[in-house]
Amino acid sequence: MKTARGRVLRDTASGEGLLSIDGTQYPFRLEGMWRSDLAPKTNMAVDVEFDDGGAIAAIRAVDPTAAAREQANKLAAQAGVAAKQAGEVARQAASELRAKGLPALTAYAKVIGVKTLVAMALVLVGWFFLAIASIDFFGDKVSATYYDLMRVLNNPQNGIATIARQSRAGAGFYGFLTIAALLAPLLPHLVKGRKTWLAYCAPAAWMLLAVIVGAWKVSSSISEAKRQFGSFGGELGGMASEFMKEALNALSIGLGFYLSVAAAGYLAYVGLKRYRAPEVSRSQAPG
Repeated sequence: MKTARGRVLRDTASGEGLLSIDGTQYPFRLEGMWRSDLAPKTNMAVDVEFDDGGAIAAIRAVDPTAAAREQANKLAAQAGVAAKQAGEVARQAASELRAKGLPALTAYAKVIGVKTLVAMALVLVGWFFLAIASIDFFGDKVSATYYDLMRVLNNPQNGIATIARQSRAGAGFYGFLTIAALLAPLLPHLVKGRKTWLAYCAPAAWMLLAVIVGAWKVSSSISEAKRQFGSFGGELGGMASEFMKEALNALSIGLGFYLSVAAAGYLAYVGLKRYRAPEVSRSQAPG
């Protein structure tokens, strides 16, 4: 006598029922086989007893709570196996990285220079994670990262909404230039040539250019506001000018700006120094 877990595929409401056990189907009758107080229902879990000849001797419905508990235990066991396999894969990957990738990364880091990598990392933090400026807009102080300001430059009509994360506007081409400027200091270590060291100046140059573009757009917005409000009378034009002046006075510089300027300035210094010293090989770490 053996027992197997199965599931009801068809109940006995209109004739013989049908069970499925490990992919094999078995017909069954209610009389003489069914040993539970509940009538069989489709998808009901059942325990099926077979006699020595392999015929169904008894069918019992499985308690739903017990079935759920068994299913939970089964899923937990599968999750444990999957976690164990994932851990093994991670250990193998880490082992391969230590054996193959890490020495290569370490060697390349030495070529670039620890100071240069740290400076690039500081620019990254200053541009993307720290507030470069904040503005107290009618009692609501809003901070923006350097990348947020790129989004504003790309979408000047949604400026405050973009900074306040109320607009999903992207940075567009300004965002691309920001990423390119951040990665530019790697160029001299990939391409030979004395002039490629000027790529170290890219982060500082892009910050300066972005300030110029931003100032031009703000100036254009002020001029446009004056023109529009001026058409309604001099008093409204003066109000527009006063509003823009108050907005600029409410602007304050954040830590991200100072950190970015310092790191970008260091990179520019290194790049200009290497550019003026052509005898230095590009394979040497810059400081």
